[in-house]
Parts: sequence; C-alpha cells; structure tokens
Amino acid sequence: MKDLFTWFMGLFGPTVREDIQPTEEEDALVKEDTNKSKTLLIERTYYKKGVASVATFPSGFQMHMIERPWNDNEKGKSCIPEGTYDLSLEVSPLIERLTNKSYKHGWTVKDVPGRTYIRFHQANYPKQLEGCIAMGNPSFQGSVPVVWKSREAFSVFMHHMKKSGITRVVFVQKDEEPYRIDEVPST
Repeated sequence: MKDLFTWFMGLFGPTVREDIQPTEEEDALVKEDTNKSKTLLIERTYYKKGVASVATFPSGFQMHMIERPWNDNEKGKSCIPEGTYDLSLEVSPLIERLTNKSYKHGWTVKDVPGRTYIRFHQANYPKQLEGCIAMGNPSFQGSVPVVWKSREAFSVFMHHMKKSGITRVVFVQKDEEPYRIDEVPST
C-alpha cells in the first residue's frame, strides 16, 4: 500500500525540485519579512520636554506613546537611542505595583547601550519615566507631550503584544528635522 501511495503522490502531489534553490537575496527577503512580522515600530517626534511617538504593531494597530526627551542617553533622564532592540517578557515588581498586581510581567527593551530595565509601563508625563516608555491617549500640556488613560492603554498594549508575538522593537525618528524645540502641533 505504501508503494501505491508513493507512486500516487509522485504523480499528483507536491514535488520539491532540488535543482531550484532560492538565491541569497530571496532568502534574505524571506527572513526580513519574517522579522518584520514580529517587530513593533515606534516612530518618534522629538520635543524639548519629551518625545511623542506612535507605535505600530504588525497588524497595523497603533498606540500613542511618550518618553523623556533626548539627553545624550543619560541614565534616568533620556529616552533611549534610536535603533533596533530585542524585547523580553520579564517578571517586574514595578509592573506589578503600577497595575495593582493585575500584571506580574512586563516587556523590557534589551541591550540598550549603557542602560538597563527599560520597560513599557503606565505613566502620564515624561517626568514620571526614568528612560522607560508609557502609552495612552495623546495630548499636550503646554509644550509637554503627555498621555491620558495610561492604565487602560497598558492593558491594550499587553494584549496586542501577546497576540502579535512581537520579539523586537525599532525606534526611528518620524520627522525630518532633528528636533522640534517647544513647538506644539497645530490641531
């Protein structure tokens, strides 16, 4: 019976042609596309008193985020440098405290030069962050980018991170000019 099945599959089933192999370029494109599907893209706009950004998930879902302003990557006073970083879901007493024990784990940005414990968590103002990233409904208080409903947004963030299977994050500058000093977007 096995020989009959093998014969039948040889006639009608899928075949693999050993003589046709993907080029290195085609193989790299497949790997790049696979990596993109597991990447959170964060596009930043820099202001003197904070960073406002939009995070885009592989599904296209977007969330607004804030960070401290750029201060030469100074620990506790600066957003992290632009770049691509791995993410890790880790036990975090900070996340547990901020969420009233609703969550025990939080997402950590790994291998940031000169920095540790860069987490995504709830906050409303850049000054409440020590290099971490907060999410929520975007607004401005004077010239400071802020977010509201951060607790609810954190739950949405955690849901989308789990659903997406994201393993890395890319931070890029959204605007062409390097810094926007004390400008508030017109509405």
